[in-house]
Amino acid sequence: MNRQSEMRVPHSEIVKVLLVEDNPGDARMIREMLAEVKHDGFSLEYAEQLSTGLERLAEGGIDMVFLDLSLPDSRGFDTFAETYARAPHVPIIVLAGLDDEEVAVRAVREGARDYLVKGHVDSNLLVRAMSYVVERKRAEKEKRGLQAQAYQA
Repeated sequence: MNRQSEMRVPHSEIVKVLLVEDNPGDARMIREMLAEVKHDGFSLEYAEQLSTGLERLAEGGIDMVFLDLSLPDSRGFDTFAETYARAPHVPIIVLAGLDDEEVAVRAVREGARDYLVKGHVDSNLLVRAMSYVVERKRAEKEKRGLQAQAYQA
């Protein structure tokens, strides 16, 4: 029995994902994994360099970032730090190679929502990470709304 992944997102809500990845094979793999998801509640945009990804983030409307740490114009922790500094409100999931895992853990300590090791990711793990980010973001928004109501009362 082949169980496909399912991302639980309200039908009216489209999750806009920015994939910042320079390796076409890795980008294709992520796209194919997301295509296995039985829900069309997301859209994927793609940038091959950090500079291009940061430009897209500055335009707004991105809900989540998948960020490779080894890009042509940025490497290692600085890749995460620059992205987080420019868009601290946008959840970042770091995509790490085996040699980047220590840096990825540091990125999580510094604000990334999660990290996934390339080559050890399947569609279920990818969708689970995305779902957790969506739910955390929704819970944080709800909490801020409740705090604002309590403040006004």
